Amino acid sequence: MSVDGFLAALGQLNGPQLTSVLHAIAARDSQRFADASWWEATVYVEALLTTTQRRRQATGAGQRAALAVRIAADRHESRSLAPEATRVLARSASEAARALTAGEAETGVSSFLLAPWRTVTDRATSLSAATRAAA
Repeated sequence: MSVDGFLAALGQLNGPQLTSVLHAIAARDSQRFADASWWEATVYVEALLTTTQRRRQATGAGQRAALAVRIAADRHESRSLAPEATRVLARSASEAARALTAGEAETGVSSFLLAPWRTVTDRATSLSAATRAAA
C-alpha cells in the first residue's frame, strides 16, 4: 500500500465507512496493553523515519491524511460523528500515513497503527491493481 493510494482512499470515504473505522479504533484501543502497543509502534515509526530521513515527507503525509478525513466527514455531513470522533479519526489517519511513509505497510510493530484502516488500505490496493490491469 502506498501513501498516495491511502490518501486517495481517504478522500473517498463516506459517513458509514468513517463510523466503521472509528469503531475499529475503539476496539483496538480497548485491548489490553493498547497504550503500550501504541507507544511502541509510534516510537518505532519515528526511529525508522529518522533513519531513512523521511520525517518531513511523513509530516506532510500525516497532515494530508488528517485533512482528508476532516474533509470526508464534512462532505458527508456525518452528524453521527462528534467533533471529538473526527479528531480521533484524523489523528489515527495521520499516524497510519506516517507508518506507510516509513515503509511499514503491513509488517512489524506499526501494524498496530494501520489495523483500524485495514478496509481502507485493502480497497485502495484493489483499486490500484484494477487500474494497473486496465492499463
